[in-house]
Amino acid sequence: MPSYKVEGIGYDFIPANCHRDIIDEWVKINDHESLNMSREILKKEGMLVGGSAGSALAGCLKYIKQNNLQDNEN
Repeated sequence: MPSYKVEGIGYDFIPANCHRDIIDEWVKINDHESLNMSREILKKEGMLVGGSAGSALAGCLKYIKQNNLQDNEN
């Protein structure tokens, strides 16, 4: 089993409240992306957040980019 650095999310279990049958799409984020995004949030927003918050935002931004949903006017 591979190791990971972001606590609370990873390969070791699927939580009971995760209903895979209603999920439309998965976005995979690695530790590097997660922890870099956590640092960016601290640097730009002044919010000290953990790696899982970095994973969530990195996943959102990756999904937006992959699906061409970004606003190009700004």
